[in-house]
Amino acid sequence: FTLSAPFSNASATTQVIKADNGTLVLASATNPGWGGSLAAPSASAQVLTGGLRVDAGVVRIANSGALGLATNPLAVTNQQGAEIQLADGITLPNPVGLNTTTGSPTNGLYSGYGLGTLVVRSGTATVGGVINTNQDGGIGAATGATLNLTGGINNTGRNGIVSFLGGGTITVSGGITAIHSLYKLGSGTTQITGAVTAPSGNAIRLFGGGGTLEFSGANGAVATNTVTNNVWGGDTLRLDNTAANRTNRLGGTSPLQLSDGRLVFVANGAATSSEAMGVLTSAWGRNTIQVDTTGQNSTLTFGSLPSNNVSGGSTLLFRSGGTGADFGTAANTVTFTTAPNLTNGLVAGAVVIDSQGTNFAGYSTGSIRAFS
Repeated sequence: FTLSAPFSNASATTQVIKADNGTLVLASATNPGWGGSLAAPSASAQVLTGGLRVDAGVVRIANSGALGLATNPLAVTNQQGAEIQLADGITLPNPVGLNTTTGSPTNGLYSGYGLGTLVVRSGTATVGGVINTNQDGGIGAATGATLNLTGGINNTGRNGIVSFLGGGTITVSGGITAIHSLYKLGSGTTQITGAVTAPSGNAIRLFGGGGTLEFSGANGAVATNTVTNNVWGGDTLRLDNTAANRTNRLGGTSPLQLSDGRLVFVANGAATSSEAMGVLTSAWGRNTIQVDTTGQNSTLTFGSLPSNNVSGGSTLLFRSGGTGADFGTAANTVTFTTAPNLTNGLVAGAVVIDSQGTNFAGYSTGSIRAFS
């Protein structure tokens, strides 16, 4: 059903509810009588006054002015079977609430649940209003689509999980505040250039699918925390200093666990780059630490390896990219606060690939380097 003409509610607090299956398309250029507000998340539920509430099916926003005033709220109450869909070219200025009355896992978090509750399926769309969730908010972009979040995500009072889903591109330039965890699922790329407060729960988790989660820009970083970040199933966690140099994008102390995962650290081309983390665990599978070097110095520091060894059942590859500076040089130093154990001079289970070719990994003078 497509609604092309504007309509006016009896009062600013009158609520429009989308129920049952099917798709409602809002195509009017403006709905001036539409009002309401969306309270910040709390320990129980968000309070939606007026606005548009989606209980089931799909509401497709086909015009940037379809919700009237930029302050008018849009909310999804159900974590499964309900979806806000943004058409190509839309810039939505309104505040958005996801899963406002539920504490269940996010729509799209598990296989078969789709792309989430806030979705772009083709083209490019932008959400300029703040997004908040009562519990677990799924935000998705289909393959070939792009979703830009410029208004940020604020879960103050609830600390819900925020999940980025699908095979498309999601950019987050607004800050991410008060979250339990940050999840990445699917083959797409999520690029975060806004500041992220310290997670209160599971920190960062990449669940697999060959996707990438990137922190970049002057502000793209997570505040100091000690919760373990996880990269699983062929995913990549990328810390990119190309456009702007930023020290410790993961907070400086949080451990990192790789399970068939990859960490890419990109050095800046104009100044020294550095990143520090806690314990590095190569849990299982083929894991990679890649440093994309430039002409500048770079240092990647880990606290230690578990028991100072690469875990059994895994391999750990140190790969040089970018200009290809050799490991153990000033332009490519990978160091451990507590040095790894050596077996006949080797870090057992670890390999180095740089300009010297493919070699077993050694550790001397404070850095991983090709064994010779």
